[in-house]
Amino acid sequence: MSSSLLDRAKAWTASSTHTQQELLNAHNNLVMRVRRGAESAAGAELALDHLGETYVDAGGDPLELLTIDAETPVPTSPSAPQTTAADTSSLVNYDQAPAIVVLDAAAKRQAFDALRSLIGTRHVNQV
Repeated sequence: MSSSLLDRAKAWTASSTHTQQELLNAHNNLVMRVRRGAESAAGAELALDHLGETYVDAGGDPLELLTIDAETPVPTSPSAPQTTAADTSSLVNYDQAPAIVVLDAAAKRQAFDALRSLIGTRHVNQV
């Protein structure tokens, strides 16, 4: 059977000049027949190789060729890339955030002196 499919593929490609799309369709249709079980994978392998090489020689992209063992078909035509929008929502719900306490000058000085004592210096110039 492999020589039959190969012979048919060679005869078809030699019969006339085919477009890249026709070659791609012929290759991918044969792959789909193998996936459905209409053709044996071993029997179609040589024919698929021939059709794939002919397609690439005609300037086609080998990444567009389907493979027998792939689970999902690769799209044959370029599609719009999928994009997602950036999540610009707030990380913190400010309505539930604790209120900011504004310190007066004396409280600020006391907090600063407490922090300065932790560092171990007594004069601002030494920091």
